[in-house]
Amino acid sequence: MNILTNELSINILSLIFFIIVFVLLIPYILLTNGFTDILEVYLPNVDMVATILSFKGGFLPGNYFKDLYNLDPKTTMAFISQTLINYIALLGVSFIVARETFLTDNIAIGWSQSLVMFILTYLIPSKLIVNYMGKMYNYLERKFPSLDKRKTIDRFKLYFPSLLAGLVVVFTLIFTEKLILTNLRNVLINIATFIINIPNEIE
Repeated sequence: MNILTNELSINILSLIFFIIVFVLLIPYILLTNGFTDILEVYLPNVDMVATILSFKGGFLPGNYFKDLYNLDPKTTMAFISQTLINYIALLGVSFIVARETFLTDNIAIGWSQSLVMFILTYLIPSKLIVNYMGKMYNYLERKFPSLDKRKTIDRFKLYFPSLLAGLVVVFTLIFTEKLILTNLRNVLINIATFIINIPNEIE
């Protein structure tokens, strides 16, 4: 019972820590310093941040973040944590879509962004990030078998390069998303307009 209680407490604390630092504090700093462009990119991608932070339970011994954003949650708390972070990421996407719709007074223009963002921001990233981080981590384990994961410094030596691999994937996806939204904007708007007008065509 104590083990379960301690594990539940760690899961709750890790989620609270994530929300305070990554969902509230960092966006507040970005907003108050006028970095609204970065904030718009950051908010829909908090699930990517959680994925990187949760990899192998985090860089500290004790696996404090293992259930923060588990792709296959085994416990109720892990499911709640994953669902809440997904919800926050989706709110970020919906805010950008709503804001663009409001500024342009055009549903198709606003909604067209979601055609790309939901795929590259929400559906694809997590498994891709974990996959590449895992490859780097496994390579380092084979290359340096003397590293002891129970020691903080050795665990960090395994985790930090894996973290960089995950960040490369994140920035690649974000850059690709921006590239598509910028260069294929008219195509996406036409697709969104077509989809929105389907009911009218049926009538």
